[in-house]
Amino acid sequence: MSCRGTLRSPGAKQHLKSATPTRVLKKPLRVLDAPGITDDFYSNILDWSATDWAAVGLQKAVWLWHSRTGKVTRLFESCLDECVMSVACSNAGKKIAAGFVSGHSFCTTALAFSGNLLASGAKDSKILLRDVRCPAHFVARFTAHRSAICGLKWSHEVDPKLASGGNDNKIIIWKPGYCEPFRELPIHRSAIKALAWSPHHYSQLVTGAGTRDKRIRLWNVSTGALLKSVETSSQVCNLTWSRSCNEIVSTHGFTDNSLQVWKCPSLTRVAYTVAHPGRVLHLALSPCGRLVMTGAGDQTLRLWDVFPSDRASFANGRLLNHTCNQLR
Repeated sequence: MSCRGTLRSPGAKQHLKSATPTRVLKKPLRVLDAPGITDDFYSNILDWSATDWAAVGLQKAVWLWHSRTGKVTRLFESCLDECVMSVACSNAGKKIAAGFVSGHSFCTTALAFSGNLLASGAKDSKILLRDVRCPAHFVARFTAHRSAICGLKWSHEVDPKLASGGNDNKIIIWKPGYCEPFRELPIHRSAIKALAWSPHHYSQLVTGAGTRDKRIRLWNVSTGALLKSVETSSQVCNLTWSRSCNEIVSTHGFTDNSLQVWKCPSLTRVAYTVAHPGRVLHLALSPCGRLVMTGAGDQTLRLWDVFPSDRASFANGRLLNHTCNQLR
C-alpha cells in the first residue's frame, strides 16, 4: 500500500444547510493503494480485527495490513475462479472468514461473527448460521428474505441478536435457536446494506438504505419503534457506531461519495467530507475506536481520525505513526 494524494474540498448540499456540520474532518491520515478492490454495492470486503490487522478482500486474495507497523501480509489466495465478496474478523481477532459461494447457491455477500457463531448471507437470499468449532456445514438457516442479503450485524448483548438487511428493502431481526424472525422492519424504500447496533443502548439499531431511500433510521428493536429518521441526500452504504461516544459514522455513494458523522439519538450531523471520487462502499472501525478506514472503487483505502479513542493504550498517538507499504 502506498501513500497518495489528498481530497478535494467538501461541499454540503444546499438542502442540508439545516444540518450544518460543527466539526471539520481534515484530509485522511493515509491513502493506501488497494488494486483490485471491488466496486459492488453488495460486497462487504473490509474489516478491522481486535488484534489491529485490517483485512481486505482484493480479487481472489485476502490481504492484511497492520496499522502500527505498516506490515502487509497476503493471508491466502483462492484457487477458485471467484473473487472474495465478503470478509469478517472474529470478536477476538484470531479468525478471519472470507465469502465465496461455499454453502450458498450464489456468492456470499455478507459475514458476521458472534463468538464461535458465523452468519453468512448471499445473493440467494439465504442466511446460514455456522458454529466454527463444528464440522457441520451449518446449524441453522434463515429464509425470510426474498432477495439478496446486503448486510449482517450482531448486537452487543450477552445473548446477541442478528440484524439482516436485504435487497427486498427489509430489515429482519433474528435470535439464534429460532428459525422465524424475531422482528421485521420493512419501511425502507431501497436495499439495506448499512446496519449498526449501539454499544451504549443494546436495543438500538441504526439502518441506512440505497439510492431510492437515502435515509438513516434509528430503531428500538425491542418494541419495533422508529425513534428518528433523517434524509441524507445520498445512497447510504455503511454505518458504524462509536464505542467512546454516542455518535455514528456513515459513508455514502450516489450522489456525494461522502463520510459523515451524526450525534445520537437526535441524528444531527456534526461532520462531513467528500471521502473518495466514487461510492464509499466499504468501512471498518479500528480496535482503538478512534480511526475508520474507508474503501471505494478508486482502488484506495483511506484512514480518517473521527472519534475519541476508547483505549488508553492508544492515547499517545502511536496508532497514527504507521508507515504505508505497497500491497502488490
